[in-house]
Amino acid sequence: SNATLDCEIRLLAVSDPAGERTALADQYKGTDSEEEVLTKYKADLESGETVNDFNLTRDGKPREVFEKDDPRMRAVTNRNQVVSGKAPTYWWTETERGIDVTIPVPLGTSAREIAFECRGQNLKVALADGETFKELLVGRLHGAVQAGQECWVLTEEGGQRVFHLTLRKQAPDDRIWATVLEMSD
Repeated sequence: SNATLDCEIRLLAVSDPAGERTALADQYKGTDSEEEVLTKYKADLESGETVNDFNLTRDGKPREVFEKDDPRMRAVTNRNQVVSGKAPTYWWTETERGIDVTIPVPLGTSAREIAFECRGQNLKVALADGETFKELLVGRLHGAVQAGQECWVLTEEGGQRVFHLTLRKQAPDDRIWATVLEMSD
């Protein structure tokens, strides 16, 4: 069965010694709405400024596609890759070793108002709202993490209060996930 994820994934580092390609991250601002990005991408395709070559090799041949559990996948994955993504209520940056998740919270939020739980692959981050809790990020993680190694902190970023979570990935899921939570059908 198939699932759809509504998010933005941004490549932060790319090996391009000849400078033949421009990273997509340079073309769009983090503040662009989904509609603005899609409109710009379509316009760039029509003008020829952007070429839809995501599934082609440099010599124009179709890329080989692997299933996520295919052992050949490790051979083609760059161990130093850094990937960033954005979902409607949070954003993340990851490597094969770990994943950092940032969730905006109201100014003045204290650590006592945060309910955090990570058991196995199940994650729950909620904010106390009176006698109830508002779920900020709840679901099954895309892969296994090292139990007891999670770390979170409340901090300020760009004048905004944020909950910042760091998780260490565990083998065999120590690879790029491209999403924080598993997708449900």
